[in-house]
Amino acid sequence: MTYQPLVPGSVTGRDENLLIGIEPMSPESGDEIFVYQYRYLYDTSYYSVFSVRNDGPLPVRILGIDSDAVPELTPFIGPAELLLGSPPDDPNGVIDWEESAPLNQPVLEPGSQLVMWIRWDIGPCAEGAASYMPGSGIGPPGWIPLRWSVLGIPRTSKVDLGYEMMFQLPSGSAGIGCSVR
Repeated sequence: MTYQPLVPGSVTGRDENLLIGIEPMSPESGDEIFVYQYRYLYDTSYYSVFSVRNDGPLPVRILGIDSDAVPELTPFIGPAELLLGSPPDDPNGVIDWEESAPLNQPVLEPGSQLVMWIRWDIGPCAEGAASYMPGSGIGPPGWIPLRWSVLGIPRTSKVDLGYEMMFQLPSGSAGIGCSVR
């Protein structure tokens, strides 16, 4: 049996920089899961918010993203860093990525929620990188590999974000390859 105290929290969000739109993942199903659609640009960072709650009986230390468990894509597209969205002692504080702080391995007490920003990166152009046509794009999975520890034992869990990220070229824009930024 695997001990899994972390569950998705109640806070999600995104930044507005390069945001194209927000759409329900499956409009006909009535799901509350949304797709945050951003304009695809090489060598660019994007930000979104998620939260985790500790449903277990023991404190959990949040260590960050497990970079070894992030899917490999060329160019890199995925979660690169976690930032503290609001401190554990003020979970209802203002959630502004420009005022976020380094994660610094906070301890999440039982029954508490922690709000974090994810810095998503699209890497620089690389040989073998895909070219995208207008109306197309790519999105990472709707989870991140979160490293955490309990009683000093490190673990990694796939934490559901409650949303999906999609990086795309809007219809009507020029196609993009490595020669265009």
